[in-house]
Amino acid sequence: MSEYCEINKCFEKLAAFKRRQLIGLLEDEKLHVAQFPALKFIIEHDGCTQVELAEFLYVTPASVAVSTKRMERAGLIEKREDKNNLRQKNLFITDKGTEAVNECKSIFDRFDEQMYAGISFEELDLLQNVLEKILMNIKKEKLYAKNISKTHERQRPQVRHCHTVAHRRRGGHGDHHTDDNGKIS
Repeated sequence: MSEYCEINKCFEKLAAFKRRQLIGLLEDEKLHVAQFPALKFIIEHDGCTQVELAEFLYVTPASVAVSTKRMERAGLIEKREDKNNLRQKNLFITDKGTEAVNECKSIFDRFDEQMYAGISFEELDLLQNVLEKILMNIKKEKLYAKNISKTHERQRPQVRHCHTVAHRRRGGHGDHHTDDNGKIS
């Protein structure tokens, strides 16, 4: 098994374990773990559309429609028709939604502090740069796959989940930002 497969397993374990831990930590709260990033986006982009939220969350607009319907029923957000486009709904946070985000933010912050404990700022910087490169590669692959399917409808690109380390390209570090406390953003 190649090193890429082992790295992929680590990503999967990390995502599953983090989700499980956060679900446990939020048991007594008014918010589901998946609602937190959506509500934060709505707070930061007041009046955004469901399509914009879907793009931010990397999910389908249909998934966002279902989750925003639940959040609306729970009183966390309001959906309002756009005056210029009656088919479009704009999303707005409610006081209850803001309160839920503020209550949960400290839980997420404590979890992050614990998760990154013992890792230097240099290591975090390197990790962020590598993850950003991986994301860019995935985005490029998605564009490539779309272009291939348009020009060769019956031909699909082969998807390989495991690659040898010898085929990896090396490059420089990406840009990063730190806040006043030295945290990488």
